[in-house]
Amino acid sequence: MIIIVILALVFLGIAITFIFKLIPDEIPTVPNICELYPPTSDSPVCVNEEYELSRGKTIKMNVAFYNDEADDIDDSVLPEIVCNPSIDGNDLELKTSSSGKLLEVSEYEDYLVIVNAPKDAARGTYPCNLRLSNTQESFAIIIK
Repeated sequence: MIIIVILALVFLGIAITFIFKLIPDEIPTVPNICELYPPTSDSPVCVNEEYELSRGKTIKMNVAFYNDEADDIDDSVLPEIVCNPSIDGNDLELKTSSSGKLLEVSEYEDYLVIVNAPKDAARGTYPCNLRLSNTQESFAIIIK
């Protein structure tokens, strides 16, 4: 009986070692949409169609802009998000944070925009605009 238990533990150890060798050391990451489809002159802003956000929570939005304007966009210009009232007439006051980048003409850059919804935000879907200089795109924020 003791020999069977010892053999079972040895085989269990060998099986666990074999399984861990099959698992890669680095877990692959899923690329975001802007890495797969970067912005172009035809579509100068890369942003998801909608984002879900819980009240009082923060999300990270990975967005990208293509500069199709006549001049470079200075790094002091930050992405802005402006939301219109929901269908129910509720307003949404988001807190946003981002850092600027020098965006040369006919080039694109990735931006990280941190968005926080207030704890007292009304639930609903809000149509919003993401804007950098004169370039903008519409998307929706869903407050849960």
